[in-house]
Amino acid sequence: LLFSSTDFNSYGPVSNAENAPQRVNGRMSASTDPGMGCAPRMDVLGEPVLEIR
Repeated sequence: LLFSSTDFNSYGPVSNAENAPQRVNGRMSASTDPGMGCAPRMDVLGEPVLEIR
């Protein structure tokens, strides 16, 4: 099964998540890791702009 998706994570020069999907030969696949399958790189993202509790 194929579907169309925009590869926003490849548009910029900085990777902001570990194990984010990568485009290979024009195709991407979802991770098989638990949850979202990727982990945010907090050292790259920095402090939150807004925190709602």
